[in-house]
Parts: sequence; C-alpha cells; structure tokens
Amino acid sequence: MRVLVTVPYIAHEDGEERVMLTHLLDFVDTTAGDSGKRGTLHFGIPKKLRPILARSERWGRIKAEVVCSMTSKYSIALYELVQALAEMQRCVETFSIEKWRALLGVPPGTYKLGPDFKRFVIEPAVFEVNGLSDMGVQVESRRKHPRAPVHEVAVAWWKKHGDEYRAALQERGKSKLGRKAQLRGTVESAVPGG
Repeated sequence: MRVLVTVPYIAHEDGEERVMLTHLLDFVDTTAGDSGKRGTLHFGIPKKLRPILARSERWGRIKAEVVCSMTSKYSIALYELVQALAEMQRCVETFSIEKWRALLGVPPGTYKLGPDFKRFVIEPAVFEVNGLSDMGVQVESRRKHPRAPVHEVAVAWWKKHGDEYRAALQERGKSKLGRKAQLRGTVESAVPGG
C-alpha cells in the first residue's frame, strides 16, 4: 500500500538541482463492498509534491499490457522513459553515459565494457520496445573517436502507426514462448502430416 518515489527537480527559488524522497499518495479512498454500482477511487498527493508535478514538462501513459509483455527490466525502463518523452516538442534526446545507465537502472560496475553494455542492455531493450509497444525507438552510442569509450547516447523515438502499430498489438496478444524468434522472423511452422 505504500509507494516511495524519488523525484528530481529544480528548486524554484534558486535554481538548485534537488531530489525529493517521498511517498506517492497521502491517502486512498475506495467504494466499500460490492454494491453493484460503479466503484470510485479517490486519492491525495502530498502537498510538497504538487507544485513539482504541476511544473513538470514530462508525463506519459504507461500501459500495463505492454509492461507485462516485456521480459527485461531494461526494456521496461526504456519504455517508461520513451513514454515520458513522447509528448515533448522534439523527438531526439542525448544523455551522458552515466545518466543513461542510471535511467535504465543498470547497477554500478556491471556491463562496463561498451560491447557488453550494448549486447546485454541496449539491444534487448530496444528490441522489446520496438516489438511490443506503440512507440518505436532507436539508440545510438557515441564515441569521441573509434577506440574511445562511449561517452553519450542519443535516443530517438516516434509513435507507431498503421501496420507497425498493428503488428506490435498482435504480438502482445500472443504467448511469450518463442516471442524473440517471432519478432526476429525466425519461426518455422510445423506442417501436420509432413
């Protein structure tokens, strides 16, 4: 019943970057019992959190059916990030590698090498978001020169339409078994009597 959140924000008075650690809801009030009527839900947001949320320029709708269809925590984190960025005026954002790792929830000290980070974090996350959500995403690692470590990541996103959207919706309705092969197009059909 208790959800704790970490909310980074910029203080209105002096422009200082701050982080608020708080509970998300002051109270939750629901309809009692099964009265046969449509139930109602009332909730309260803490007073100190209200002005921060009101000033926020980022918001997004996280769809439970998309999150539940994903198998990687990095895919879920990327989906949440893209949904938060989706309504912005621009569709490309650049992050330092440290910020990018923090946004995806990659533990410190893991996947330190660029190829490992790309193979085990970025590629699976992009693969699932592109295959299962209503958003498309592309991630580009940037280096200062070919042998230098990755120093920043550029993320581009777009809303899917038409066949691309229908394919993701259809895939979410299927079983998770063999999903990676289905999304890659490497599934072979068994022919009865063959």
